[in-house]
Amino acid sequence: ARFPGGAQPGGVSLCSGSVVPGGSASLNLSMTTSGGAQPASTQWTMSYSPFDIASVSVAAGSSASAATKGVSCASTIGSTICVAYGMNGNAINDGILALATFNISAGSSNTMAPVQITAVSASNATGFGITSTGNHGTITSIQPIPPTFSYPTCTSPIATTPGYAASPVHVTA
Repeated sequence: ARFPGGAQPGGVSLCSGSVVPGGSASLNLSMTTSGGAQPASTQWTMSYSPFDIASVSVAAGSSASAATKGVSCASTIGSTICVAYGMNGNAINDGILALATFNISAGSSNTMAPVQITAVSASNATGFGITSTGNHGTITSIQPIPPTFSYPTCTSPIATTPGYAASPVHVTA
């Protein structure tokens, strides 16, 4: 396939991270280009389990900000669609396109929450499309270790009457 101006496919990649249920994981979404591609805007979709991820917020990353671009997103259940754009023809250079913060559901019991990056598209300053791909990330949910209980054991020394005997009781977490 021929691409305008010799541009080759590029893509966006979500890094992976880990968090406890009820916490937040902030993950970089990086963009790479090749063959002289100079995207002036990029759009992508993040799909995830709504049982594991309660909400997502996205802010412009350093490469988008350097090109004077903002990031706008719209979320539905299990999906967030974002676009990095600006009212200028500045190219977005390779680097951190956006910072996505995933709020993990407090009741999530899964140890892995994959985030699919799909429907990636980009265009240069003149509106020509640039073929793009998406690389997925995974959020590892660190599940709390349930406490273990042991029942106290008592040993009674021999006591003679009249009298009493003291016996230590050991309780462990």
